[in-house]
Amino acid sequence: MQNKRFYAVLVLAVGIVLAALHVADLLQWMDASTGFALQASVWARYLPWLAALALPYLPARRVAAQPTELTDTNLPLGCCMLMTGALLLGSGLLSVSSAQTISAYPELYATTPAWTAWADVITPVLAGAWLLVYGWRALTGFGVRRQKLGGALPGLVLPLAFLSCFM
Repeated sequence: MQNKRFYAVLVLAVGIVLAALHVADLLQWMDASTGFALQASVWARYLPWLAALALPYLPARRVAAQPTELTDTNLPLGCCMLMTGALLLGSGLLSVSSAQTISAYPELYATTPAWTAWADVITPVLAGAWLLVYGWRALTGFGVRRQKLGGALPGLVLPLAFLSCFM
């Protein structure tokens, strides 16, 4: 049995450092009135987000559960995913009216293109639906015992959509 606490502390510490870098970027190297980056490339601002996306997977190979340790259900994870998914889905559905208004009167909303308003609807709806599906799977069983695991494509694309909600 490996000591998994070291990796958990490492992931937490690096996550806190990445969050501090993001806050410093927002406070120090961004123009408050326009939101433009004052120093370095604008794409450099996404590096901490990409690192945060990859962060949990780095130590995962070392602390991956052995087949005898795998469990099929996870009640706390399922409940949290269901609640978050419902909130995100509701948030996306509540922004449908604003997207319809922006699409109907584009001359009044010249600074907000209609496609961005619809992206603000679709992204939380997709992320919320993904969380609801996987939250239900966490409650009822991931399929480890039934030898029926989900595909990799929804597990990769939809979390990226979820991340784009917060970027």
